[in-house]
Amino acid sequence: MGAARAGGSGANLRCVLPEFRYRAVDSRGIVENEICPVFIAEVSGEVQPAADEVDSYQWVTPADLLAAVDAAPFTFSPWMVEQLAFPELRAALLALFRLTTAKGVLVLEMNGHE
Repeated sequence: MGAARAGGSGANLRCVLPEFRYRAVDSRGIVENEICPVFIAEVSGEVQPAADEVDSYQWVTPADLLAAVDAAPFTFSPWMVEQLAFPELRAALLALFRLTTAKGVLVLEMNGHE
């Protein structure tokens, strides 16, 4: 699902937080109340996010992403902040980056609807 939204093809898709769920209200007042497993994957090819699904995206290193979320959580979706509070997701992102030649992590901020 994530690779499709990102517009690339995924390899080594792995569920890191299979039981993740949240209820959050974003800065526009959109309420999310979902069961939402969190996956990581290596994505190959050109990335062309689906405009109706992805609000914005940016390539960053995992360390830079974690530092930014820790320093300014209000700039990210509430659910991203909650997801990155899990040590197993942080470790998986850092490990994936160390083991590949990836240029970074593609951070997708999804639109507030499915």
